[in-house]
Amino acid sequence: MFPDMHGYVINKSERSEFKSLAVVRHLSIRNFRGIKRLDWAPRLGINALIGPGDMGKTSIIEAIEMALTPGAPNVSDTDFYGLDVSKNICIEVTVGDLSDLLLDLEANLPLRGFDATAGTVHPEPSGRLEPVLTVRLSANGDLDVRRQLVRPVPDGEEQADLPRLVRGALVPLRLRTMADHYLSLGERSPATRIAEEALATKPALAAAFRAARQAFASNWMGSLAPVVQALDQIARDVGVPRAIEAQAQLDLRTSRWGDARIALHDKHGLPLRTMGTGSCRLLGAGLQARAAGERSITLIDELEHGLEPYRIARLLHHLGSKASEARQQVFLTTHSPVVLRELSAAQIRVVRRDPVTGEVRVRNADTEPEGQALLRACPEAFLSPSVLVCEGKTEQGLVRGLDLHRGESGGPTMAFLGVTTCDGHGYPSAVQRARALQALGYRVAVLRDDDLPQDPAEAEFLKGGGRVFHWEKGRKTETQRIHTAKAAVAEDRGCAAVTASG
Repeated sequence: MFPDMHGYVINKSERSEFKSLAVVRHLSIRNFRGIKRLDWAPRLGINALIGPGDMGKTSIIEAIEMALTPGAPNVSDTDFYGLDVSKNICIEVTVGDLSDLLLDLEANLPLRGFDATAGTVHPEPSGRLEPVLTVRLSANGDLDVRRQLVRPVPDGEEQADLPRLVRGALVPLRLRTMADHYLSLGERSPATRIAEEALATKPALAAAFRAARQAFASNWMGSLAPVVQALDQIARDVGVPRAIEAQAQLDLRTSRWGDARIALHDKHGLPLRTMGTGSCRLLGAGLQARAAGERSITLIDELEHGLEPYRIARLLHHLGSKASEARQQVFLTTHSPVVLRELSAAQIRVVRRDPVTGEVRVRNADTEPEGQALLRACPEAFLSPSVLVCEGKTEQGLVRGLDLHRGESGGPTMAFLGVTTCDGHGYPSAVQRARALQALGYRVAVLRDDDLPQDPAEAEFLKGGGRVFHWEKGRKTETQRIHTAKAAVAEDRGCAAVTASG
C-alpha cells in the first residue's frame, strides 16, 4: 500500500492493468428520453434493474453505452425528454478503478475524486477519494453530439477530448441478440450496398468465394486454434453441445460480398450464428468472461430473452452472480422472476420514475432487512407496481379465487390493474414485508386477520401511505367465512319465508 501522486491509497497487487476495463462509479442523466433527472452510484458486480414498464431501465443501459462507446451515436428529437429540444441531453458517466497508465502524470487527464461511502463525485481526488474520470456526452437541439472528459474548476469547468488510451479502456460490452453490428461490412452498411452493385452480377463471384473458403481452411485455420479451443471448453461449461468441436471458417453468407467474414462453425460446417438466441447469448457471455479476465462492463437488456430457466442460471453464473468477489460490472434489465430467484437482494436495483417530475431513483433492494427473505419467497412482488401482502396462504388463495371469479364475470383482474399477491408468512411478518416493499417505492396494502393485537410496525406502515384490510374484530379468515355464510343463509331463509307467506 502506498499513496500515489494524488494522495489516494493504491494497493499495487490489486491494481488492474491497462488491458482491463474501468467500472462505473457514478451515473448522471439529464433530459434523456423518459428521464428528466437521475443520479446513481452503481455497485461493482451485478446491477439488475427492475420495475414496471416505462421506468427508464433500458434508457439507463443505453445512456451508459452511448457515453462510453466510441463513435457518434444517432440522436433524434425523440431522445429528448418530453421532445423538448431546447434543453440539452447530458449524460455523465464517472469511471474508476483506473489503470496506472491513466493515472500517470504524463497522461494529464482531468481526474476527479469519488467518495465511495457517500456515493458522490468531487472536483479533485484529494485525501482518500478514489481518482476517477467523468465522461460527458451532450446533445443540443441541432442534434450536435459531443463527448468529453470534464472536471469542475474554480473559474468554470475544465474540458478535454477523450484520448485514444481512454476510449479503449472504457468501451463496454453490449450483449445483443444479433452480432451483425460488429462487422465492418455488414448487411445494411453503405459499403456493402456499393460493393453489391458492382459484384453481384459477376458469374464468377460464387466460384471465387468457394475457392477462398478452401484456401482459408488449408492455410489459416491452425492460427485460430486458441480461439476454437476456448470456445470448445466454454460450450461444454455452459451446455451448448452444437458448439463443441467448432471450427473457424470463412462465412460467405449467400455469396454476398459484404457478408464475407471469418466466423465460427460447428463440426458439420454450419455457422454458429444460425443457433438460437439463447445459445448465442450463452456463448457470448462465456467468451466475454474468458476475454475480459479482469474487470469489465457488460450491458444486457432483457437478460431472459430466448433462455430457458436452467440456461438463465448458467448465464448469470458466467456473469458472476455467485462469485465471492465481483470481477466485472454488469448492468441488466429483467422482467422474469426466474432471474430474480438466481440473484441476491444485494444485486437488485429497484427503478422508480416520478410521472410528474420525470425524476428517476434507483434503490438497492438489500437496504431493507426483509428484502432477501421476500425475494426468495415472492420474487413476483418485485416486478409489479402494486402488491397486496396477505397474512398467509389461506388469505392469498382466497384473493386469487375472488380475482378469478371477477375476471370470469367480466370485471378487471388484478393483473390488469397491476397488482400481485404475496404470502406474508403470518403476522406481524406480513407488515414487515409490506414495509420493506413500501420503502422501495411500491404501492402496498396488507390483508390480515384480526385475532391478534395490532403490531406497532403497522402504525408506521399506515403513516407511510400503506393500507390495511382486516376482518371484523376478533375474527380470522376461517371464522369470518363461516359467519358470513351463516348470515347469508339466514338472509336467504328470511326472504323465502316472506315469499311463502305472501
